Amino acid sequence: MSKLEEYMEISDEYQVPETMNALVLSGAGKENLNLETVQVPRCGDNELLARV
Repeated sequence: MSKLEEYMEISDEYQVPETMNALVLSGAGKENLNLETVQVPRCGDNELLARV
């Protein structure tokens, strides 16, 4: 089974996690790029949360 098929089989019971890993840029330059654990954003009307 391919990864795409696995993702497509996720049921309505799937829960979005509370946190995620994100690359956060806190200033100019690559030295200010950090991997951090952040809250998963909540979607509003006409928005989409995509899992990569």
